[in-house]
Amino acid sequence: MKNKNLNHFWMLAALLLFAFYANSQKLPDVQLQSLRAPANVKIDGNPTEWGTLQAYNHATEVFYSIANNDENLYLIVQATDGDIINRIVGKGITFTIQKSGEKKGNGGKGITYPVVAAKNGITFNLRNGIILDTTPKIADSLMRINNELLNRVHRWINVIGMSGLVSEIRADSILSVDNPDNIKAAEAFNNRRVYTFEVSIPLKHLHLSKNEAPKFDYLIIVNGLTGFKMTVKAPQNQTPEQIAFTQRMQTYASTQTSRMSLPTDFWGEYILVKN
Repeated sequence: MKNKNLNHFWMLAALLLFAFYANSQKLPDVQLQSLRAPANVKIDGNPTEWGTLQAYNHATEVFYSIANNDENLYLIVQATDGDIINRIVGKGITFTIQKSGEKKGNGGKGITYPVVAAKNGITFNLRNGIILDTTPKIADSLMRINNELLNRVHRWINVIGMSGLVSEIRADSILSVDNPDNIKAAEAFNNRRVYTFEVSIPLKHLHLSKNEAPKFDYLIIVNGLTGFKMTVKAPQNQTPEQIAFTQRMQTYASTQTSRMSLPTDFWGEYILVKN
């Protein structure tokens, strides 16, 4: 019976991963339309109320939606690739907005989340085949442990270009996730190892008004891991076959180092939804 349940679980997992892949091929690279935030929206890392996200960006390898209501601007991001997830939980996502037509790398308003001290940075082993027991019960238990770790370590948000906040902000522009300015951030895994990231920022902190329905540009950056480097040590007196294998591994190590350490980003455009 256990083997039957295990096979059923893996079949379901494979179908869900295929659905994610197929969906990414259908979605636009950048969100094409404005979106009214769900009435029951909650920043908790659970994406249930969002349904299908609006875009899949190939440069950053994440699904995302931007939305607003009368008070807040929202960003939800999902990642399914273990390396991309580890970049996010290790160095965060930076989300900034600027006036339409002023696409610059600085001068915007926004946030970076999560923010952690270097010694507290975390990564997860998310590759298939690592966990021997993959029954739903074990998958639920593992993701619960992972989420408890995220909630314990990721307690800070970096605010960018925002002034007039009532929160106690550190000298390096860091404020607590439990802040009185209603700047919210949350993240969580589900038991299929899909990672969800959510933030909301009050429009007033961004100097935006839904009554004006302004157009603005936004920049989303998946930051790179600081100090990440994968190397291959070649043994002495290699055979030609071993040399060829070592060269392939060195190429892979170089590619993986770039993928994990270099930030990736993209620009988009959004118009606030009115009532």
